[in-house]
Amino acid sequence: MDLLCLTLNDLAELEPTENTTDITLRWHEGPFLKEVLPVLKRWRHSCRLTIVDFPENIDEVPFEDICAFIMAMEHLSYLHFVPQREDHLEPLSYEVLKLQLEFLVDKVRELILPQRPNFKFDISRISVM
Repeated sequence: MDLLCLTLNDLAELEPTENTTDITLRWHEGPFLKEVLPVLKRWRHSCRLTIVDFPENIDEVPFEDICAFIMAMEHLSYLHFVPQREDHLEPLSYEVLKLQLEFLVDKVRELILPQRPNFKFDISRISVM
């Protein structure tokens, strides 16, 4: 789903059916990722979830919240964040964000993998979308 403007109410009403297990969600305007994750917890049948968002929105979500989200989604086997590039950020800012996102991946994997060894968590490189 590629949405121009996402609202939490619209997202709450849009609950995928049981046979929709692989979802990619990207929005250009709307709530921050930390506000979206609690709504997505209701999508219990999701197995693979890809979320495209700005890197600083991904970095704002504490790793504990991401871990709690993963553990609440018992069918989820793959969570993938794709940071999209913002033109106003300086190259140094990208390097700092890249390091922060790598740290986030390491911490989430450290906490999740002992409990769910087949779970895959990934954050792509910052890309232009």
